[in-house]
Amino acid sequence: MRIFLLPFILFSINSADVEKAVLEHLYGHFPLQNADYVCDFSRLDISRIPEADSVEINGYGKERPKGQVVVFFSFFNKGERVYRTNGTVRVGILKEVLTASVPIKMGEPFTDENTGYEIRDIASSNDEPVELKDNISGKVASRFIPAGKIITLSSLKTPPVVSPGDVVEILYDERAFSLKVGGVVKQEGARGDRVRVMNIDTRKVVYATVVDSATVAIKHKEGI
Repeated sequence: MRIFLLPFILFSINSADVEKAVLEHLYGHFPLQNADYVCDFSRLDISRIPEADSVEINGYGKERPKGQVVVFFSFFNKGERVYRTNGTVRVGILKEVLTASVPIKMGEPFTDENTGYEIRDIASSNDEPVELKDNISGKVASRFIPAGKIITLSSLKTPPVVSPGDVVEILYDERAFSLKVGGVVKQEGARGDRVRVMNIDTRKVVYATVVDSATVAIKHKEGI
C-alpha cells in the first residue's frame, strides 16, 4: 500500500523534488491497478521559483490526468506560500496489454500465435485495451489490426453464425402458439444479434434475433 503525505518538507526545492511530488500525488489521488505512471517533465520549468522548502500539487487541467496535462503548483517557505504557478507534464500509463504479434485480418480469430503481451503506454488511447487472453477467447477481429498494435475492446467481435443468403427458419413462439416460416438472411449476425430476414413466401423483410445458424426468432407474428 502506498501512503503519501503532502506537502512534504524539504530544505530546498529542485526539479527532482517537484517531479517526485507530481508522481506521489498521482499515485495517491489516482491509484492504478496493475499499471505504473511514467511522466515526461521536459516542458516543466521551475527556474524562476523563489527559495522554497515544500510544494503542493493543487490539481490538474483534466479530471483524470493522462496525456498532456497542465499541473497547478503552490510553493511554500516556512509554511508561507511564496509562489503559485503551473506547468505542462506528459502523464503516461504503462500497462501490460495484448498486442498483435502479426497483422490480423478483419474476421480472423485471435490465437496464441497472432497475439502476445507487451508493456505499453496506454494514456493516449481512448479505447479500453485488452489485458487478458481470456477476453479474446472465441472472438474475431472487427477490423484489420496491424502488427504491434494494441488490441482494444472495440477491435473484438463475436463471429457471425449467419450471413447474407443463408436460408433459415423464422420462429415465432408465444405460449400455446408457435409459427415457423422459411426465410433468407439479408445481413450477417452473431447469436443474439438482430438482423434483417426476408420471408420466402411473402417476400416481406422483418427484423429477427439470431438463435443459431439455422434459426431466427421474432416477437410479433404479425410482422411475418
